[in-house]
Amino acid sequence: MHIPKRAVERIAANLKKYQNILTDARDRDKNENDTVLIIVEMLADLLGYRRFREITTEFKIKNKFVDIAVKMGDEIRFLVEAKAIGIQLNDKHTTKAVDYAANKGVEPATQVKAIRGNPSQDRRSQAGDIEV
Repeated sequence: MHIPKRAVERIAANLKKYQNILTDARDRDKNENDTVLIIVEMLADLLGYRRFREITTEFKIKNKFVDIAVKMGDEIRFLVEAKAIGIQLNDKHTTKAVDYAANKGVEPATQVKAIRGNPSQDRRSQAGDIEV
């Protein structure tokens, strides 16, 4: 996949700021709502999605709500089911994210854990989860 130079430059310019914000949020044990706010800001600043137009929170799927939906026009590009930054992700969280995606016809479902013990480490598991 080719990533445009402009996108790479935007990500590089803002990534350090978010590493500090995420570390501070983890150290202060921020809740799920605060974590969602950080993710929305990252989607806008790092990936260029437009707040209020392409990013929506508490998106209804059947009679449940996923934390974040990113849309282009009427098409949902992906869903984000967030947890508080200090929560250890488990199979229950994976099942919930996959269920939301399946019920809306969106794939793949990926969990992202923004920070763990050493924020400079990166691990990708076979289950499709990402930790940075």
